[in-house]
Amino acid sequence: MPISAMLKRNLFVAALSLSACVASAHAPALLSLASVSGQVPAYSERLIAVKLKPNATNSAVTKAVKSVRGTIIRSLPQIGWRIIQLPTNVSAQTAETKLESVSAFSNVDKVATRHGFESVNDPRSNEQYSLTKMQVTNAWDLYKGDGTVTVAVLDTGVDSNHQDLKDQMLPGYDFVNNDNNPADGHGHGTHCAGIIGATTNNGVGIAGVAYNVKIMPVKVLDDVNGGTTATEAAGLIYAADQGAQIISMSLGGFGTDQLETDAIAYAYSKGAVLVAAAGNESTNLRSYPGAFEEVIGVGASDANDKQAGFSNFGADWVDVAAPGVAILSTLPHNRYESWDGTSMACPNVAGVAALVLGASGGSYTNDEVRAAIESTCDPIGNWIAFGRVNASAAVANVGTPVTDVPSPTDPAPFDGTVTYTNGSFTAEDGVSATIKSIRRAGVGLTGSFTTSFNMVGMTTDELRSATLTLRATAEKLATLQVFVQDLSGTWKMLANQPGNPSGKTTEYTINKATLDDNMTGAGSLRVMVRSYAPLRLANRVKGIAQVDLLKVTFKGVRRPGATP
Repeated sequence: MPISAMLKRNLFVAALSLSACVASAHAPALLSLASVSGQVPAYSERLIAVKLKPNATNSAVTKAVKSVRGTIIRSLPQIGWRIIQLPTNVSAQTAETKLESVSAFSNVDKVATRHGFESVNDPRSNEQYSLTKMQVTNAWDLYKGDGTVTVAVLDTGVDSNHQDLKDQMLPGYDFVNNDNNPADGHGHGTHCAGIIGATTNNGVGIAGVAYNVKIMPVKVLDDVNGGTTATEAAGLIYAADQGAQIISMSLGGFGTDQLETDAIAYAYSKGAVLVAAAGNESTNLRSYPGAFEEVIGVGASDANDKQAGFSNFGADWVDVAAPGVAILSTLPHNRYESWDGTSMACPNVAGVAALVLGASGGSYTNDEVRAAIESTCDPIGNWIAFGRVNASAAVANVGTPVTDVPSPTDPAPFDGTVTYTNGSFTAEDGVSATIKSIRRAGVGLTGSFTTSFNMVGMTTDELRSATLTLRATAEKLATLQVFVQDLSGTWKMLANQPGNPSGKTTEYTINKATLDDNMTGAGSLRVMVRSYAPLRLANRVKGIAQVDLLKVTFKGVRRPGATP
């Protein structure tokens, strides 16, 4: 295909979005509090809290409050508490001691102070409403980053000398001019990079979402915002091969081609979390790469959690939203401006992905990072699949496994059989079942059945191996998983295979050592078959799998003198 015919890629910034806007008109100020040294609990000297017994009378409460010359300043009837303000000449300790003897109260406590966690000193962070809206500062209280996570910014390049970026930058590449100087002649890439990783708490400019992240600049768009899937694909492959764990793409266009498809699949197979803008055309038409299954497609919301008027939408392909209106960030030559666009929403999500991955100690897969983000979103409407990202909830969710108890299906048993041959025999036991999955928050679409297979006519000392045969019809986007239960009751995965609409037969060999770990003394083997579709696919599958046959064939030897 000649170059002139190649699919063009346009940056997702509408003409009006490049003009500066005043962020302070949109953004609530962050609370700035003095730091609190040490980790010793602190208490207010002017407040005391009391919890009323169910039978407490108003007169008894009033008398008690007067005894410490206090005033009730807040009532919390839902939980039974009252907050009392004390005069300057009555200490909280004195009041606590005196009120503990009042029969109307079940609890009397001093009131602990709280300080604003991670109030950074970047002078313009108070203009970044997105940090508050996504609860990024709360996420920093859980994890600040240690410089081990790299985000590749596939864009117009990045000003690596910017005062708020230079300490976070890694070497990159320019696939437009084919050199190792991915300079930004436009500004878009520098703006996106700042949203992700502007140096935080450095007394300069703004705060990036991903505290202490590293930025890999990859120039795939020229200085007038143009590019092709060729430069995009090259950038994807480069970033993945260079070890970028997160790839942020504030670019796209309608339609796709196999080159882009393959490059996306490659980067995904290397373990990268792929994030892309949904587009600024205010349409539900799919834009790529954001619409790929492997990619987190990001729409733009505003300071009031409303859909930005320009943002593309569609819960069948736009996964999450993030602030994308009046987003203050870096521009070349140490400048800062507020821009609009899903291009600004995308790096917000990429930054959250970096926090989640870092908080996991780098152990999370790309699917696990994605699930942590999507399953903890705040709902803001049905124009996107999951909601607006919540950095604090996503990071807090790291390391907390979601309990998945699939909806059980009763299998239909087959009659067990025993077949003797010269010196050996086999024993078969099998079932069939229809699995109907249900949707589970934070998990996806899941269902299963569990059954016990029994050795008929043989004892465990005769057992040598077994073969598990599965013949099932399942949707292509689903996954079939087979587990066996060990003697402690723990399920261990034996097989994990894509669904097959045509009804595929697969056999799995179970060796003697595995059987010894999983067989009960009565010769029973517990097996579970699970049909599963992750969150990002749960709306695209029906969740029905037909297991025509699940059979275990036990193989053993005949003991001397044994008879059929």
